[in-house]
Amino acid sequence: MTARRARRGLRVPTAVMRLGVRQLGRHCLDPALPWQAQRRRLDQLIPASLLPRGTTFAEQAIGGVRAEVVSARGSGSQRTVIHFHGGGYCLGSATTARSWAAHLSSQAGCQVVLPEYRLAPEHPYPAALEDARALMTVLSAEAKPDLVVVSGDSAGGGLALALLLSMRDEGQDLPAGCILLSPWLDLGRDRRAVPDLVRRDVLLSPDWLDACARAYADPSTWADHLVSPLRAAHSGLPPLLIQAAAGELLAPQVAAHVARLRATTRIARCRRQRPGASSLVRQQGDGQFVTIPAGHRRPISSAVLPAVRRRRGHRPPLRHQPPAKTKTAQATPAHGRVRLGLRNSPAQWPRRLRYGRRPAREGGQRARR
Repeated sequence: MTARRARRGLRVPTAVMRLGVRQLGRHCLDPALPWQAQRRRLDQLIPASLLPRGTTFAEQAIGGVRAEVVSARGSGSQRTVIHFHGGGYCLGSATTARSWAAHLSSQAGCQVVLPEYRLAPEHPYPAALEDARALMTVLSAEAKPDLVVVSGDSAGGGLALALLLSMRDEGQDLPAGCILLSPWLDLGRDRRAVPDLVRRDVLLSPDWLDACARAYADPSTWADHLVSPLRAAHSGLPPLLIQAAAGELLAPQVAAHVARLRATTRIARCRRQRPGASSLVRQQGDGQFVTIPAGHRRPISSAVLPAVRRRRGHRPPLRHQPPAKTKTAQATPAHGRVRLGLRNSPAQWPRRLRYGRRPAREGGQRARR
């Protein structure tokens, strides 16, 4: 087992992040390129991500499946999250989800296991599901089910839900909950049905998703509920936390999944956090799940780890507040902004609070004399 130290993470503005993700999609997720070329390009870009200081990650073999265990400083091994990376079942690795796993481990005090499940087209369905089952069997024997949470993003979200469905069908003990981040739940759904989403999605394209779907499973099996979990009955599952943006290409699938949940079980709450983003928490039986706005400090429950505290695009509250001695507020006709006349000097403001035009000095030019 090897362990390495990681660097401290930095916050990137949302606009810059969207631009970078769009370039990543154009450079890596190109259906005209061979799968090996796409994987190589993706692996070359992802390692540039920065992680919280003190993060360690160890390579292990769990149930015959290679995996990476990510632990932040001060995190314990009692609570475990099994996160399946995205990549259309054809790309991705533990490195792809390492940054998200490190931040989750830091905020929730848990260890995150990133399985290296077999990828298509070299290993089509059901290879990935078999790897997930083998790894889940070992971890369930080592820890209590109420301390294990399954998670996944994009295709990894579909794989996580398929894992729960297969365990439910066989009558096995289910984990405490499941976190789905923009999950890909139906391989046969028309991805060009909403042209506006095709234009707005910064990462995925219909052509690339079609290539991934055909590489992962034969079209004749797309109706199978373990290939397309959206078509399964959703009763008897543990509580689910689903997060997706309204401008994603997979948003209609998430909306259809929510509609099925409403028809079969009780929804705790569905709340839109900000334009273009929403989150849903499902409450079933004696579950303690509640919907929490992005950035809230309360944990979802003692079993489900607060992944919403590190939602993509969330900005933490400012540590410093503007000076309280505000005298006047005058509109600037040229730009339509508000300029504050302050008794104390703007130079005393922290640099992080100087957005846009610098606050005017009291008295204008006379203050410079």
